[in-house]
Amino acid sequence: MPTEITTIALLLFAFALGTYLQTITGFAFGLVVMGFIAATNLYPLDKLAFIVSCLSMVNSTTALRGHAHLIDRRLLITTLLACIPSTIIGLWLLLYLNQSDQDVLKLILGITLLLFAGLMMFKPKPLEQQSSTKVIGFTGFIAGFMGGMFSTYGPPIALLFYRQPLQLKVIIKTLLAVFWFTSLIRISAVVVLDTPNIDLVLLIVVCVPWIILCTQISKRLPLPFTDINMRRMSFGIVIVSGASLIVGFLN
Repeated sequence: MPTEITTIALLLFAFALGTYLQTITGFAFGLVVMGFIAATNLYPLDKLAFIVSCLSMVNSTTALRGHAHLIDRRLLITTLLACIPSTIIGLWLLLYLNQSDQDVLKLILGITLLLFAGLMMFKPKPLEQQSSTKVIGFTGFIAGFMGGMFSTYGPPIALLFYRQPLQLKVIIKTLLAVFWFTSLIRISAVVVLDTPNIDLVLLIVVCVPWIILCTQISKRLPLPFTDINMRRMSFGIVIVSGASLIVGFLN
């Protein structure tokens, strides 16, 4: 049917765009796909969140191949240790909160992201020294909560990582590593709490080659931006994600 073909085409487009942005910035796959599909009402968001986790993991695996030595292990481990418990909390809330309560949480998160990313757009230069373990841990906890509920770990972690005094390639590869592990955490939690049906699994399997292809192409098409402008663009993506959460609440 034409409607089914259109739906598949739009899904593939959203996956391709999300793959490109995540490959070159280290994040944004979940933001792009969840935002795009939510705006078009193409697919149930609870099922889409599981798809996003699986395909984001495929993207990260492909993009990290041959570059694992660039990962900042302190940032990675501290973030993940804080993410694990809050992912479970967020996922539990997704399963048990009613829609109106979820919408209020989206509004609060949207406003917070908008304010912080907006401020950082005007001060994109990195900090003089790396953030403390407490700051990284707190950010990881908030990211885990967002990831558990909406499958979008990216915004809080990207805001923190892009402010660190590190090379962009280190930031991007560390972000990809974080999202590889957070995807694994969320997938495991979903399988335990709410086993996905076979149709969902088949859709993911069919999309895997598409994600691998898009990732390989994206690695060869970097944006011609300076470090500062890349940081600004990343903060801009977070602003858009925050605004989309607010618009979703108002609608």
